[in-house]
Amino acid sequence: MLDSTIAGRGTFGQVDSLMEASYPGFLKGLYSEYPWMTDQDRQLVALMCCGISPNAVSVIMGMDMNRLSKWKTQLAKKMGSPVRLSKFLNEKLLDYSVSL
Repeated sequence: MLDSTIAGRGTFGQVDSLMEASYPGFLKGLYSEYPWMTDQDRQLVALMCCGISPNAVSVIMGMDMNRLSKWKTQLAKKMGSPVRLSKFLNEKLLDYSVSL
């Protein structure tokens, strides 16, 4: 599904590195809290936490906006969030930043 020229492992490795530099341990903690997340779920979350726009995420992940929106809604529900995934992740990041 993912085009290796756009969304290869190197791209997501860089995104993870950026997140680790900005919020040390945040993604690892999130992945521990939600161990059922797939690699694609983790990639989506990392991109969203970096502030990548939904349009860019859809291109990177190789899917249309409708499918991306449904995926984000399903993921938020699975995480027990009553709000949109983007808001949920922003709140988690804010809480994490305050605790540093």
